[in-house]
Amino acid sequence: MHNKSKSIILCPYCKSKNIVKHGVYKYKGNVEQRYLCKNCDKLFLERTSSPFHQMRHSANVVLFGVRLYTEFYLSGEETAKLVQDVMNTSVTGRTILNWVQKLAPYFQKISRLYKPSYSDIWYMDEMFVNRKGSKKRPGKQGYLFTVYDEHRQVISTYLSERRDSKSMSKTLKMAIEEAGFYPAIISTDKCKIYDMLRRYRKTRHVHAHFQTKFIPHGEGVVMINQNRIERYHSEIRPKEVRMRGIKNFECGTRFFQLRGVIHNYLRRHMTLGMTPVRYSGVTENISWGNLAEILNISAQFS
Repeated sequence: MHNKSKSIILCPYCKSKNIVKHGVYKYKGNVEQRYLCKNCDKLFLERTSSPFHQMRHSANVVLFGVRLYTEFYLSGEETAKLVQDVMNTSVTGRTILNWVQKLAPYFQKISRLYKPSYSDIWYMDEMFVNRKGSKKRPGKQGYLFTVYDEHRQVISTYLSERRDSKSMSKTLKMAIEEAGFYPAIISTDKCKIYDMLRRYRKTRHVHAHFQTKFIPHGEGVVMINQNRIERYHSEIRPKEVRMRGIKNFECGTRFFQLRGVIHNYLRRHMTLGMTPVRYSGVTENISWGNLAEILNISAQFS
């Protein structure tokens, strides 16, 4: 999908090739080349235009902390302690959370580099999450809406304060924009907020909660139930409990979107025996080992 040859360094401000080396920048035991653009007279580093810009730790340390926090059921302080023990680098729990929030948009752009093939059978469900509160503003429940496909891929996810048709519709529109088409079949439970799915004439709405239904599709019959998406929600439930609630729903949405990308591209599914995107046809090697390079390329997308 991309050229692995040595890339030409351009000025991130004016895109000029007329640059020269201008000393080095040292931070946390690392050394990074500094450049001077003769066209605009601005200084920049090798990773000025990368997602790791203005981070005082190497990409390996940052991604190790992000992986521990997102893929495993650890708190920010527990993650910081492991980063310190394994990578011999002192960080705080707040720093780990900042890394997650900063890198989340770049993780979302990975699907533009390696576009998966989504199936036309989707599953939609919501999961309640606890919201952190204070004395002035007591905590309330929120709802995490997720659209999941037949290949066990998370298409879209959205954290809302309300369990209503507006939030459901927004999540579905995000999924349609990501996939580029309307599903042939969409399965939900019998909650009333999903009744408006009948308006989508291109899509067949199926209630398959606590039961399995056999629906004609194409030249055969497919088995529809909510087990797939319920399993995904049970996978992220321990993490939500470990977080002790969500304080900011905007930040919470970014976290669960990042978690969905990790589920699709980097987490091996036990039933499939591979990652969901590889099962859907993506053959490129995508792993934590080359993730820094992939994120640097994804930063070029607006």
